[in-house]
Amino acid sequence: AALGAFAATPMELAGAYTALLDGTAERPWLVSALSTASGETLVQFEPDSKAVASSRAAAIATDVLQGVLIRGTGARASGYGVKGGAGKTGTTDEYRDAWFVGYTPDLVVAVWVGKDKGTLGLSGSRAALPTWARFVAASGTSGHDFRRPEGLASADVCDTSGLIATADCEATHAELFESGRVPTERCDLHSEPTVRVGQILQGIFKRDKPPGKQRKRDR
Repeated sequence: AALGAFAATPMELAGAYTALLDGTAERPWLVSALSTASGETLVQFEPDSKAVASSRAAAIATDVLQGVLIRGTGARASGYGVKGGAGKTGTTDEYRDAWFVGYTPDLVVAVWVGKDKGTLGLSGSRAALPTWARFVAASGTSGHDFRRPEGLASADVCDTSGLIATADCEATHAELFESGRVPTERCDLHSEPTVRVGQILQGIFKRDKPPGKQRKRDR
């Protein structure tokens, strides 16, 4: 599926990202209630939510988007005082629009920066991220941990190959998977030289057994 390939308002994107907390999407609204000067509530708007994904799927997606703020295009957020969170930058063609949509366990914030005419000339990480980071840091919600549902397992993955890390991988990170579905293929880019040479030689000299021996085994 394409990311950022459709028109959307900041409010629509903020609403969509609420589903990444636990799989339940919350419809955003501008006004939660109307009251008199004395505090009497005249109208109370009730939240409108809908389950759109499993809590496990949401947790795995959140785990991936946390990486954006740790080692991706949103890493600069820590310089503004953000202590965790998850999110995604977005930049449209010709740098006309810049986005950053991110969230903590208690808050979802979408920031758009752009021009009605002409190009902005800045990416989402340069134009939108600073505003998002300052707001989230001031909210005091970025130091909280995301809830992790049962049925998930963590495994170290090589940053370069994306496969299960070995002791020879220099840069790794922990990644979430559904229990029982953790990949088994291990990184072969950073194995010891003797192991890699052995793999190469095995591929060169591997030959099928002679036809006679094969027929004898089949009897």
